Amino acid sequence: MYKRQLLLSFIWNFQHFETLYVMTTGGPAKATTTFSVAVYKTAFQKFDLGEAGAIGILWMALLSVIVALYLKFGTENE
Repeated sequence: MYKRQLLLSFIWNFQHFETLYVMTTGGPAKATTTFSVAVYKTAFQKFDLGEAGAIGILWMALLSVIVALYLKFGTENE
């Protein structure tokens, strides 16, 4: 039960956008730039939807790998 909550909280925290963007807009020297901020800035400030889509695909692939590893190693004891 707690392992599932850990996975979901990791995914939810990985997608934070509002707080980071409002407070720092990516921060000094991109210190607080996450995938969500990078996708937003690329799509709506640079108007490069192709690059924003590619960043989104990388984001999804990274989360998929994390979920697959969790399912492989995290559910052995259940």
